[in-house]
Amino acid sequence: MKRKSTFQIVVDQNGDIRLNNLPSDEFRNLFGKYIKINHAEGSDPEIIQNEFTWNDLEQDLLYIFDSYKRCDICFRNCGVNRVSGNLGYCQLDSSDNLYMTELICQEEEIINPTYAVYLSSCNIECSFCHQKKLMKPSSKKKYLPIADVIRGIINNKDRIKSISFIGGNPDISIFSILKIIRELERINLRFIYVLNSNFLFTSKLISIINKYFDILIPDMKFWSEKCSEDIINLSEYK
Repeated sequence: MKRKSTFQIVVDQNGDIRLNNLPSDEFRNLFGKYIKINHAEGSDPEIIQNEFTWNDLEQDLLYIFDSYKRCDICFRNCGVNRVSGNLGYCQLDSSDNLYMTELICQEEEIINPTYAVYLSSCNIECSFCHQKKLMKPSSKKKYLPIADVIRGIINNKDRIKSISFIGGNPDISIFSILKIIRELERINLRFIYVLNSNFLFTSKLISIINKYFDILIPDMKFWSEKCSEDIINLSEYK
């Protein structure tokens, strides 16, 4: 039996606290600038899915793989060679780090039901993280092969509206994510792709993220520099 999704707290810039499972209208009001929406008069809003090609995927996979050799994927800019097995702040190498999947029917209406793919590790440390133990990287952890993830998506393809990539912070594992998207393209399956992220993107990643993800869900934990400095010692996260 699938467990229910854990409630996530969202804090907007006015300091208002909201829970997940937002109705579509409220979700769009809060996150509208992170969603591509077509709203013809007299019709319900529809998500405009991103256009990309097989050639885009192949080129971007090579680009990310090369970036892993001197890792500057995230703002930590560790410069380690993840391809050679060196570990930076996130404690990840270039291996796939998919640790859990689940079909969730309690998310926001606009993406619900979604097939959640969880990737381990994060580039910030929040003491209140509810996934901290589960998503911590470890050489002893048995990760899911991409083939198993694809099989789970295929088995649920008639039930799901979207695929959500969740962490930790999944964009530091963008190589694994693009490989999943490539495998789905190979069998002519395409969904609404959702990225749940702390939004501490580097310029290197922004163009790729905008190309492949139809909905971006910012994980807004703080609304002031002082708040983020006091709690996680990170002034850049507002």
